Amino acid sequence: MCDNNIVFKVGDNAVYPSHGLVKVVSIEEKNIGEQTLKLLILQVVDSDITVMIPEGSVQARGLRPIAKKNELKTLWSLIKGKTKFKTEDNLSWNKRYRNYTEKLKSGNIIMAGEVFREINDISLNKDLSFGEQKILETAFNRIVKEITAALKAKEEEVYVDIKKLLKNQDSINV
Repeated sequence: MCDNNIVFKVGDNAVYPSHGLVKVVSIEEKNIGEQTLKLLILQVVDSDITVMIPEGSVQARGLRPIAKKNELKTLWSLIKGKTKFKTEDNLSWNKRYRNYTEKLKSGNIIMAGEVFREINDISLNKDLSFGEQKILETAFNRIVKEITAALKAKEEEVYVDIKKLLKNQDSINV
């Protein structure tokens, strides 16, 4: 049993804020000092990175199940531009960068969508800096991977679907 009655089983997909989409590859008991901990062993999707977190600290670490249909619906509306969110136009690049990074670190798919949408909108009026381009790519990749897992779809199809949503705008550079 994990925090907030969330139970992860071997084979489950989840989102770990600092790494994005992960798969629970095993649940193991390990002796650490004089304590026996039950650890979730997570494999970061499309990476060689493995993360171990104590089952009892799932909530504190921000591990969460993949997005549900209502969250995906909100995300699609956001990407289409039908959801209003506060833009950070008046902030300096450094403050916007920190804000974008914090949103991505949250692991929240809607916040990743906000970052993606805002930087994509910026790209319609000017060339993106290297930093903006990297954040756009990170947000886009996290969105694509989570939608792919949630819908059990192919990554290429999700990528094309997002491109279609933005078709009325200039194409994104990801």
